[in-house]
Amino acid sequence: MTALLDLHPDADGVLAVLGAVHAALDSAGDLGVSGDCARAGREADRAISRLQAIRLSLVAAADKAAVARASGMSGTGAWLSQATRTTGAAAAGQVALAGALESLPATGAALREGVVSAEHAAVIAAATRQLPTTLDAGQRAVVETGLVEQAKRLDPVAL
Repeated sequence: MTALLDLHPDADGVLAVLGAVHAALDSAGDLGVSGDCARAGREADRAISRLQAIRLSLVAAADKAAVARASGMSGTGAWLSQATRTTGAAAAGQVALAGALESLPATGAALREGVVSAEHAAVIAAATRQLPTTLDAGQRAVVETGLVEQAKRLDPVAL
């Protein structure tokens, strides 16, 4: 059984969903490999992307709720690193991406649908940070939507 993060924003609904995911995975046992492996691989990646979207939403909520401060940690990245046993750099990247997704609605939606990966989302976030400040919100949205459409067809490096 995998322990879930203890988040101060009420995460009961998320915990229930994740509990159901764990139960489904536990009941699946050893599935073996046969049939349409390519489709199965794509669906596994889609599920992983959707779970990453949930995780990033939790990270954003924890950051807004100042969970790190309440835990005596120096920041959300340090808190996340300790809570998930990841490197500080990886945790800081997750915090940055979680924050960036709040202003990238098309990217967040695509990640929640599982049609792009967290790696794609990070590339889109980095690209939009480099846009000229003279672009208005509508122009930024057009660029973001175009990048999301490209991400559906390209790997993160090619994007």
